[in-house]
Amino acid sequence: MVKNNEAVDNIDLFSFEFENIVTDSLIEGALAEVVATAKSLGNSHSFNINRSKLRLATINLLPELEKRGYLTIWNEGVMCNLADEYREWHDPAEVAADYRQRAYEALASGSTYYDLHDLSYGIPAGPGIQESVHAEKVKIAEALGIEHARQNKGAFGYQINSLPKGRHAAYEAILQVIEETNDWRSISQFFKETLFQTVDRYVEGYRYVLLTPTEYESVCLAQSSTIKDIAWIISYSGFILYSEKYLPPEKTIILWDPNSAEDAHDEEWTDDAEDTEYDEEKDDFAC
Repeated sequence: MVKNNEAVDNIDLFSFEFENIVTDSLIEGALAEVVATAKSLGNSHSFNINRSKLRLATINLLPELEKRGYLTIWNEGVMCNLADEYREWHDPAEVAADYRQRAYEALASGSTYYDLHDLSYGIPAGPGIQESVHAEKVKIAEALGIEHARQNKGAFGYQINSLPKGRHAAYEAILQVIEETNDWRSISQFFKETLFQTVDRYVEGYRYVLLTPTEYESVCLAQSSTIKDIAWIISYSGFILYSEKYLPPEKTIILWDPNSAEDAHDEEWTDDAEDTEYDEEKDDFAC
């Protein structure tokens, strides 16, 4: 546009007023690029604009996209959060298949089931994805079973002193459940509903342990048939410790008999476990 009252023969570049015209076509293109960028970065909550591969033209249109409700720019203009309704989600089946392939490649290279936790990093977010990947993890755990753990130290992770005392009573109760069912899901549910009475060398009175074995540990417990196997697997189980004052409701409690000859020497139940990698640590915990 030529400025008013300007002679035609005096026209130069500065005689024009330029306006940035934002067309629907430009918006659609910029939005498509943002959507593709978010997907390539795993559809996490937000991505760093400066570290992304967005073109400068698209970056300049981000404020307009924000005005139209497509996204939110935060952290002083550094981060971009694309609204969920505009995201292009990954196919859960494809993500699960990719996880399965990477998992078996890792196992073939000498990794253990515990090492597969590292593969969880970088799994894209999205509807149904975590459920699909979790289902693959369960299938792998069931396929590997207890023999994988027997042949690979560290398949359960790290040993934990979850039961300083009362192990014999706990192991006997667990063995009884295993003898009644070889369904690892039922065994897992047993642990969610059961507390094991124990003691703490630093605190007077009883303590109560809620064991939290992983799904793989539950699978292996379902394939166990001896106290020795149970002691070995449970030595890796996580746990939650409760005092008598704060016991959770509706839990079955397995009592510890301090006069029991077996429980007077609880360490005997784990010293001969197959994985003796942390014997010194276990001896240190013996009460």
